[in-house]
Parts: sequence; structure tokens; C-alpha cells
Amino acid sequence: MNAVISSMADANRLATTGRTVAGEVALKDLPRLTGLLVEPFGSVNYKLVFSTDMVGRACVRIALNGAARLLCQRSLEGFDFKIDSDTQLGFIATEEEESALMPGFDPILVDPAMIAQDAITPLGLVEDELILLIPPVPVNPALSNTESPGIWQARAPEKAHPFAALSSLLKTKPS
Repeated sequence: MNAVISSMADANRLATTGRTVAGEVALKDLPRLTGLLVEPFGSVNYKLVFSTDMVGRACVRIALNGAARLLCQRSLEGFDFKIDSDTQLGFIATEEEESALMPGFDPILVDPAMIAQDAITPLGLVEDELILLIPPVPVNPALSNTESPGIWQARAPEKAHPFAALSSLLKTKPS
């Protein structure tokens, strides 16, 4: 079942009923993300599939698709950063529960009272995932294969062979 939920939700209820939350969100509507962007234009498609793991813990699979305009730190020009992500999260109440998560699941530490009291915002999960996807030093992929002309490349010094002169003495036989 697809639903669009923009306000608070109960993660346990969504997980036990196997709800899917899908939609599209404008980047300008995500206030914590806009500071990382050159221009907050465009949108991202999202799909959140809630489920439970083998021990009944609430989990969510977040799929994101879209593009964001970032500032290249090499050329200082804007470029479109492609967003194509598929992440699985398991809601945990304590850090000790992290080791019990199934392989491939990333932990999301949430107060147990918040999980059960409609305190999870699906768009908040989407925004958190987008923030984690943005590289700390964005570089346009079109520039990563080219060498910048202004950057000096140091060469390793040639290795000196301290006993090279001795090898010439060994070649001559004493008479």
C-alpha cells in the first residue's frame, strides 16, 4: 500500500503493517539540506518500505532518486550531483542493539518512546539520508579524470645507490 505521509508517524505501526510511503519532495522544502546546495531547485523521488526483521524490530528501506546542484570545490562552479540510493535502516534503542542488526542494515538510534509515539517523520528520514549522501568536498565527476594545470605534481626523488662505486671496483680484476 502506498501512502504519502509528511507529518509524524508511528514507525512500529508502519513496520508491522508493511506500509510503503512514496512520493516526491522539492529540495527547497528540506531546510537542513538547502545549506549544502548551490541552488535548492529540483526534487527527489523517495520510497520508504517499512518492515520488521526476524526479532520484530522496525526497519525501513529508503530508495532515493533525483539530482541536487552542488558547488564543485575544484572549479567553484555548480554541477548536478546524481542521487541514486538504496539504504536499509534498523531502528535501535541502544547502541548495544547495533550488533544484533541483520547484515546490510545501518542503525538509526531512536528513543524507544519516540518510535511508539508518532515521532518519526518519513520526510525527516529522507532528508537525513540526503544529507549523508552529499560528499563533504564535492567535486564534479567530469573534472576528476583531468589534471588541473595549476597544480604542481611532485616526483619521488631518484634513489641514490651508496655502493654503486664499489660495483665498478668488483668488475676490474687485480693483476
